[in-house]
Amino acid sequence: MAFFALVESHTGEIIDVVTSLDEALPPGVMAIELPGRFDDVRAWLRARSKNTGGGGAGEAFVDGDDDGQQHGGPPRNPEYRDAEAFFARLDNEAMRADLGGRQFVVVLFDLAPVDWPLATEFATEALRAHGQELLPCDVVARLREHLAGVLLPDIEAEGMNIEPERGRTAVLGYPRDREAIDALRRRKHPWLRPPAYRRAS
Repeated sequence: MAFFALVESHTGEIIDVVTSLDEALPPGVMAIELPGRFDDVRAWLRARSKNTGGGGAGEAFVDGDDDGQQHGGPPRNPEYRDAEAFFARLDNEAMRADLGGRQFVVVLFDLAPVDWPLATEFATEALRAHGQELLPCDVVARLREHLAGVLLPDIEAEGMNIEPERGRTAVLGYPRDREAIDALRRRKHPWLRPPAYRRAS
């Protein structure tokens, strides 16, 4: 059986390991065929993590498990992305979840106007205030002027309660809230609408 690593072309980040390529790859993602049995794949990827150039000669850079501490550097921050990069990663996470039975969480922050200028910072601090420390694999993005989104792979939504000082939040778990997440993927989620439009409609 063949195994393929799905890799973000511009960062070299390993998104997932899959056994088939039945669907077209999302923009900005490439597939690299891996050797060996599934038990060998993770070790093979870790062995390639020293290739910091990423993606060359059939190899790919992957983040280590130590958040950069092993080489004396500071801990890495979560990824701050723009809206379209966030939606592309959301599509990838949904594919991972469907293929491997995994879960993930999306937290939407419908912000008060005073927090619009620092949307991603507000979302990050709100999560930390509720004990949810962000990891390098997590993604934080401004989805609209008034809306920030945080993607948290491989965790459950059960018991997660985020209540910031201002604005409102929605904690969406996949597959529990598949309908709402699919609406977000299609850019149809009602919170994507500007607040003035929502008040008028």
